[in-house]
Amino acid sequence: MTVQIDDVLRVTAKMSIGVEDVQNVYHFKATGTGTATDANVTIAIAAGLDNAYDEVDLLFPTVLSFDTIEFYNLTQDLYLGELAWPTLVAGADVADLLPPQVCPFVLFNTNELGSQGRKFLPVTTTNYIAVDGTPTGGVLTDLAAFAADILIGYVTGTVTMVPGNYRKGTAAFFEWVLAILPDFYATQRRRYYGSGS
Repeated sequence: MTVQIDDVLRVTAKMSIGVEDVQNVYHFKATGTGTATDANVTIAIAAGLDNAYDEVDLLFPTVLSFDTIEFYNLTQDLYLGELAWPTLVAGADVADLLPPQVCPFVLFNTNELGSQGRKFLPVTTTNYIAVDGTPTGGVLTDLAAFAADILIGYVTGTVTMVPGNYRKGTAAFFEWVLAILPDFYATQRRRYYGSGS
């Protein structure tokens, strides 16, 4: 099967801490010309996400596992399967975890009024919180590198998969154009499976 131009994929980056799931859900739209095989698209996105999360892996505790990356073509209503993370296996920091709801946070803006992407990354450790409760300086540097790796999109052949916001009811897609890095940790409400940030 192939991914066509204007197809939108839902991609779930799956991680876990013990029995607790940690998921970030992304939407990518196919732009460019021609088509690309499902395999080439999923491999390109997995490699790109692996690079992005590698920028922040040092912030995450060693008990965090990188499990799989799941792909679903929303336009074709087609499950494309799951891949293992290409290189990432676990977090890299041995310090104590912060409370589970305390997450590094990135906002992704679009050119559409009221359309903003939010990514709550996995919990970090006590090594990365200042006395006043804000992230230490290195956190924002790592988040900036992470956001840059997400924003560039992922290329396979003549097709580029660009990240953005997808509105299910209208099938509208708004590409992310820039990232904002708040200098505070954020708390995310619980979500049902497949609807993670």
